[in-house]
Amino acid sequence: MTVLFWLSAGLLVYHYAGYPLLLALLAALRKEKNYPPLGELPSLTLLISVYNEEDVIRQRLENCRALDYPKEKLRVLVVSDGSGDATHGIVEEYRDFGIELEVVPGRVGKTGALNQVIPALDTDLVVFTDANSMLRPDALRLLVRPFTDPRVGAVCGELELAGDAGAEGAYWRYEKAIKQWESRVSTLTVANGALYALRKNLHRPMNPQAANDFQHPLQVALQGYITVYEPRAIARESGGGSEAVEAQRRVRIIARGWKGLGSHLAVLNPFKAGFFTFQFVSRKLLRWLGPVFMAAALAANLALAGRGLFSITLAGQGLFYGLALLGAVLNRKGKRFLPAYLPYYFCLINWSALRALVRVILGRDSARWTPTPN
Repeated sequence: MTVLFWLSAGLLVYHYAGYPLLLALLAALRKEKNYPPLGELPSLTLLISVYNEEDVIRQRLENCRALDYPKEKLRVLVVSDGSGDATHGIVEEYRDFGIELEVVPGRVGKTGALNQVIPALDTDLVVFTDANSMLRPDALRLLVRPFTDPRVGAVCGELELAGDAGAEGAYWRYEKAIKQWESRVSTLTVANGALYALRKNLHRPMNPQAANDFQHPLQVALQGYITVYEPRAIARESGGGSEAVEAQRRVRIIARGWKGLGSHLAVLNPFKAGFFTFQFVSRKLLRWLGPVFMAAALAANLALAGRGLFSITLAGQGLFYGLALLGAVLNRKGKRFLPAYLPYYFCLINWSALRALVRVILGRDSARWTPTPN
């Protein structure tokens, strides 16, 4: 029980604090990557994945028209996963502006739809984005610049959350810092579906039940290339809405992550993936298993109660979960007390991870998705 407690607690502390601190230290020892200016902008295809996006698609297409990128080198293709609302009609209105629509019949899911479309593209670079992601005019110019380095297989842009994003905003700032350090030290472990670019020849058929922005960095790493972070290439979205909406979104993301890992198990083999294996385990696998470690640490601590130091650690856990409960009660009443809200949000996210793990174990399908309401 003593080993179980310290192992579980240690892995939690390592994941949330130790790994970021280690990356920060390694990044401080590396020079920032500077990419030479492009002599000529490359041709690219901008893929916008949609499903029933009539509320935002017009704004998104107007955003595409405002992009500062040569029109003759930019193909905008809207990929619809069998939308049943007015999305198709709105996209057709923009055909004279060079915006194309490809409808994938049925509901095969976002990744399944991309699997069907990508092989037929004729540009060396493909940019992936979502219907609700509004790009800054210079985003594409900045996003493609790192491809001057032949080692770069993918480039991830920056997602900015508009409005009061609450704890989700704090989460993204934490993620942004880790991405910056990972990019400087080695390669990113995950991209951002709001905006990232990929060398088309590195694409491989993806598991339709896992997210494309999760699988592509794995494919890039396994082929010996790197995924880098370009925070100046910016996409903006509204915040994720209520904590309940955000928690449900994370259930879907983590469940799809487990299935994506199942299709790319080679990333867990350091003889094939090298340092990326260490990164993936530290960044993703330990996070997905967080609720298991939390439960194990609590159970072991209860069994060890009354034994010196373990009485103190049990009291600390009791205080933490008590504050989380208080945060949940206050949140229901529309009030926030930061010392209680942060433990509540931490527990909520780990509860989502546990639900995702159960969902995967039960074999529930996660290929199809619907837009998340705010």
